[in-house]
Amino acid sequence: MEVRTFRASASPLLSIGGGTQRADSLYDSFHAVSGAIRLPDGSIVVMAGGHHEVRRFGPDGTHLWSRGRRGEGPVEFEMPKLLPTCSSDDRIVVYDRHSRITILNNDGELVEDYRLRLGDRRPYSTIECSPSGRMAFTLYARDDEMPSEPGPHRWAMDMAYVDGKGSATVFRSGIPGTDRHLYFRDGYPTSELPLTWGRDVALAVADDGVWIGTGDSHEIEFVDWAGTTVRRIRWAGPDLEVTQEDIDLERNRLYELYEQWQVADWRQRFEAMWKQDEPALPARFPSHNTIMVAADRIWVKHFRQPRQTEHHWVAFNDGGT
Repeated sequence: MEVRTFRASASPLLSIGGGTQRADSLYDSFHAVSGAIRLPDGSIVVMAGGHHEVRRFGPDGTHLWSRGRRGEGPVEFEMPKLLPTCSSDDRIVVYDRHSRITILNNDGELVEDYRLRLGDRRPYSTIECSPSGRMAFTLYARDDEMPSEPGPHRWAMDMAYVDGKGSATVFRSGIPGTDRHLYFRDGYPTSELPLTWGRDVALAVADDGVWIGTGDSHEIEFVDWAGTTVRRIRWAGPDLEVTQEDIDLERNRLYELYEQWQVADWRQRFEAMWKQDEPALPARFPSHNTIMVAADRIWVKHFRQPRQTEHHWVAFNDGGT
C-alpha cells in the first residue's frame, strides 16, 4: 500500500495581525480568537472572542467589516465561538455561553438567532455540524457527577445532537471523556481544569453519524445516530510513553511562564503549582486530540508531545485505508 506524505508550507499565504497589538486596532489585536473560516472568495472570517466581534477580511487581508459586542441581545455575545463546520459559503454561525446560535450572512447582517433547547445541560465540546446541519456535541457532567477529592479525574461523557430548534437528544452515554484536575487550597476546592496532557473526546460529524476518538489509543470509531458502533479505524501511531525528558520540558515551560509574570513571589507560586501538577502527570500521552472530515477524507491530528516541533495529521479514506 502506498502512503503519501505532505508537508504544509512553512510560510503563510496570508497573515493578519501580529503587529503592534494596539487595543483599538482591527488588524493587530486578536484577543482570544475562537474560530476562523475561509470563504470561497478567499476572504477570512475571524471570531475575535475577547472583543466579542466577528471580523471579515478580504483575500488580501483588508478589513471589510466587524459585527458584535458584549451582551445578550441581537448580535451580542458572551464567550462566543465561531462554528466552522456549521458555517457555509453564505452563512456564519456563532455559538455563545447562553446556548445561543447566531447566524450572519457574508455581509455581517443578522439572519437568525435562537437558543438551543438543552434543558439543564450545556455543551462541553465545540459544536460540530453534519453537511445537512445536524449539530452534535458532548455535554458537561452533571453536578452530582463532579468529584469531591483533589487531583486528577476523568469524566464519563454524554453525546447529544440537535436538529435546528428542536430539543437535544442524547444518543451515546458513558464515553470515556475528559481528563481534568481538581485543585484544593486550605481544604477547599479552588479550580477544576483540563489535566496537563489529558485525554479528551474528539468528534467529527457526518450525515449518518459521528466519528469519535477518546485519545486512549490509535483508534477512532464511527457511531450512528442510535449510538451503535458501526466501524473502527486503527493505525500504527507514535509511541505514547511519557519520559523524564518530557516532564523536564514541561517543568521548564511552566517555570518560564511564571517568570514572565514579573511578580515578587513568582517562584513560590511556581513551586506550589508544580507540587500539585507533577504527581498528576499521566504516564501516557493521548494518541490524538482532533478529528475532521474534509475532502472525502477522515483526518486525525496526533497529540503533539513536548519533544515535537511539528503538528502531524494522518488521513484515511472511508474504508479506513
